[in-house]
Amino acid sequence: MKRGREELQRSREKSEEDGVGELKTIEGQLAATVDQATIPSPRREDQRNSLPETRRFNLGICFQLLGPSDFRVTKEIMKLKPNWELKNCCNHEQVVFLVTVGVCTVVILALWRTILLRPFKLVTVFLHEASHAIACKLTCGHVEGIQVHADEGGTTQTRGGIYWIILPAGYLGSSFWGMVLILASTNLLTARIAAGCFVVALLVVLCVAKNWTLRGLCIGFVVFLGVVWVLQETTKIRILRYIILFIGVMNSLFSVYDIYDDLISRRVHSSDAEKFAEVCPCPCNGVGWGVIWGFISLVFLCGAMYIGLVILS
Repeated sequence: MKRGREELQRSREKSEEDGVGELKTIEGQLAATVDQATIPSPRREDQRNSLPETRRFNLGICFQLLGPSDFRVTKEIMKLKPNWELKNCCNHEQVVFLVTVGVCTVVILALWRTILLRPFKLVTVFLHEASHAIACKLTCGHVEGIQVHADEGGTTQTRGGIYWIILPAGYLGSSFWGMVLILASTNLLTARIAAGCFVVALLVVLCVAKNWTLRGLCIGFVVFLGVVWVLQETTKIRILRYIILFIGVMNSLFSVYDIYDDLISRRVHSSDAEKFAEVCPCPCNGVGWGVIWGFISLVFLCGAMYIGLVILS
């Protein structure tokens, strides 16, 4: 009996030593892969008896190094804290990212009232209306139809759902999707995923579109993204990331501009903010809610740029 207990104890000690050895291997890979990974070495006498304490790491690196089968090591890695600090700015990729965002902003503002931006404006309106529809579905409502008009207007016909959640979802949702697309453009794989999801969304909305402007928009952008994707994969014209970034910046800026145009430069009483002011018990009119939503949209844009720089670091 005593001998059995000793063998069991030795087996447990060996298992713990194996676990520590696996974690040491992962730590070495992290340190060699990312300069920002800070993994201090524990004291030599503590290495045999205890697992390393929680450490900081760069988001996503561990899941690139580990497989799903290694449950023990993955469990320890999940205890690590993500590092959102921006260090060593700015390298070449970060400079390219900032310059591209600046160029997109200048081009969008310079061509704002021209026909060249009309398709991208309509896509932004589409994402605005799609955000209303998603909010309706998430609050157990029913979407009866979506329309996007050639004059850059749009409507989403809903029944049921929580009205005071559906109303702000248009402006804030458009800003949110802009942030997602800007972050997706920092990597070719995520840009491909974003383009694929965008195509799927366009095809889904094509089935519920109520007018030919929206149908033509969906078909046109599916073809456009398909051509860009083929060029990306078969030629030296690598523009998929920049197209996704341009659409993201366009969404972020259009949301802020639309709020300004509807509520500050001119008063549109049928706007989402005015309707929200009528149903919300807070003592705030439509202009006030428009200012709040505009500020949130700017926060989304600035947050996307900061997180993008962190990812590229």
